[in-house]
Order: sequence, then structure tokens, then C-alpha cells
Amino acid sequence: MSSSSNWSAFAVFLRGVDELPAEALLQTLPQEVLERARGFQSLKRQKEFLWGRVLFYTMFGGVVPNARIVERAPFAPRILMPDEAECAFGSITHTAGLVAVMGAPCPCALDAEVMKPARVNAEITERVFGKQAGKLICEDPVPGFYRLWGLREDAVKMKGRFEVCSAFPFGRILLESQGEQTAAAVGFKEFDGSSKNKILAAFAAACPCRVILFDAGICEGRVVLYKTGVLNLKAF
Repeated sequence: MSSSSNWSAFAVFLRGVDELPAEALLQTLPQEVLERARGFQSLKRQKEFLWGRVLFYTMFGGVVPNARIVERAPFAPRILMPDEAECAFGSITHTAGLVAVMGAPCPCALDAEVMKPARVNAEITERVFGKQAGKLICEDPVPGFYRLWGLREDAVKMKGRFEVCSAFPFGRILLESQGEQTAAAVGFKEFDGSSKNKILAAFAAACPCRVILFDAGICEGRVVLYKTGVLNLKAF
């Protein structure tokens, strides 16, 4: 990938995370990341956190090799040039053995959720998102609920404001930039997880963009990418 500011946004999905990264991959991570991972009591949380960082550092090391990656718990790291200018933006998500990273030249966010039909009903939807949302998504309640949930999580990551109304039945993210309010561009993708759970990923970016989708694999201690498609994030 190019270090130019014209590089395309990307999202990388690694499925079947059931082991800690190999020592060779752990050695590519900063000591502060390893120390933070040791602080998690749950082995599952350690695995998801470390694989997320492996993907993040691998991808951005190729996109902007001269940049400095700065940890900022609990958010995704920042990507800074030597003059401290933010040159790229990233997001990390994980669920049910899946870890994913998104990167873009503009602020972005990614959230992946396992869709569990038994947990979704009109009462829950209305309680979480309001009565109007429950009515608007009643024809397709399970994907509709998780679209709303995913975009709400994206809004938190982007430090934006999430709202649902009749004009935007699946919600929208409002962002403040230099005193102006704009709506994020969004997109969704459904796919099967490693255990055949149906997963919905909600993507958001500060401006319309083309996101190249990859599946990641591990071969001889290296992250290997397989392009699986392209997703166009569109503004409201």
C-alpha cells in the first residue's frame, strides 16, 4: 500500500481467533501494548486485544511507514507524522472470535456485532432507540436493530452524535468539524463468522469513500491479506 494521502480506505477481517499471536508477531508490538494486554484477566480479551493490535500495526505500517502510532486507551491508537499532524485514522472491533481493523485518510469507525434473533424484539428496540425506531424497522427487525446498534457504537468511536428519525430509519451520525455539522457516510456488510454466526459490520467515515475489504490469514508468522470486495460508504 502507498504512503500517499490518496490511499484507499480499508477494512481487514481476521476470523477464528482462538490462540494468542505467535511470539514473532508479538515482538512487532510496543512494550506498552504487551503490558496492557497482561492486565486483562480474561484470556479471550487478551487474544482479541493483541490480534487487533497486530492487524492495526501491520496495516498502518504499510500505509504510512514514516508515521508514529500512539496508543490512547480506551480508543484506537492515533497515527501521527513527525510534526504531530494526524495523517490517518483507524478503528478496531472484535466479537465472537472475529477481529477487524478499519483505516481511512479521514476519521472513521467500524463495529461488528453477532446478530442474535432471540435477543431482539420491539420492546428492546423501543427501549434502546425509542418508539419511532421500533416502528420504522419492524419489517426487518433483527438486521435493523443491529444496524442501529452498530452505528451508535460508531458514533461513540467518532465522538459524534447518533440520532434516529423518520427521514433516517437506520440512524445517522452527526459530526462537528470546525464549527460545522456534517453527517458521516455509512455502509453495512453481513457475513458468516467463524462459528457460522451471522455478523453485521457497520462502517462510518467522515466523508464518502471507497473501502477495500480484506480477509486476513496467518502464514509462517506473517499476516497475509486476501481481497474480498469493495464497499462504497455513502453520505445521507
